[in-house]
Amino acid sequence: MIEFYITRHGETENNKKKISQGQRADSSLTEKGIISAKQKIKKLKNIEFDILISSDLGRAKETAKLINEELNLRLKFSKELREVDFGDFSGIKTDELRNMCPQYKKKVDYIFPNGESYGQVRKRSINYIKNLEGKYNKVLLITHAGVIRGMFAFFKKIDYNNVLDMKISNDVIIRSVIDKGEPVEFEFIQE
Repeated sequence: MIEFYITRHGETENNKKKISQGQRADSSLTEKGIISAKQKIKKLKNIEFDILISSDLGRAKETAKLINEELNLRLKFSKELREVDFGDFSGIKTDELRNMCPQYKKKVDYIFPNGESYGQVRKRSINYIKNLEGKYNKVLLITHAGVIRGMFAFFKKIDYNNVLDMKISNDVIIRSVIDKGEPVEFEFIQE
């Protein structure tokens, strides 16, 4: 059995401008994003984590480092927790992206040109966290909205297509448990 606390990186400049980031259009945290990351510490500081694992993209790493200044955990970065690769659609305003790509946040298996699908993101991130079972007891994960939506669908045992457009706050903290590779618990600590 393994317990996860999952959170999203703090707000970024591109989030503020409503620009699709994915893997290729990373941007730094806003002042609000920095404050949000530091406020999460209050909810997390009394939990005895074995490790903090973060996506290796800049905005997640920045959030992880801010949180870890206080928690002082073993810190690891993983490409398996990266956001979806929007490929040719990276760095485009989300309103324009919806017009250019009707499949955006509509079809799990749509592969973005020169990128990947949300289904691929879900598969890689879920396989990754399942493989952590037996290595750790309690893990803090810092990742991205697309990954969190895939995890939500996995833990709630619902069709990922039904949550593709679900709003995921930069402040979210989720507690979840996997036992023998199967989801057994899921709750929002902070939305």
